[in-house]
Amino acid sequence: GAMAPNHESETAESAADTPFARSINLAAKQTVEIDVPVATATNFGITFMTDPKVSVELIDGSGAVVGKNLASSPEARGWFRSIFYDKPTTTGTWKLRLTNEGDLEYRAVVTSWANAQ
Repeated sequence: GAMAPNHESETAESAADTPFARSINLAAKQTVEIDVPVATATNFGITFMTDPKVSVELIDGSGAVVGKNLASSPEARGWFRSIFYDKPTTTGTWKLRLTNEGDLEYRAVVTSWANAQ
């Protein structure tokens, strides 16, 4: 029992270091849009893990697609996939559009980051 509190505090610290994280289940052929909080920063990025049959698009506050990582593209084969927006951002809410182009349900795990050096 003495080990459990240590494990919990490590988990809490890890969560505090992660500005945004979501897990999304996508049914076959389903498209889901999720809100992504964006802070004022020098740049912004999304890293995610999902099946290569899932397309992901990053949409800014004005509704413009500013980055994508499409299903069946060479980038989709990686274990970790990312979208990097190499311009300054201001505080607001962007969207992430996930489209499952496959015939099975897949899960996507998404996290965001900013101020990459």
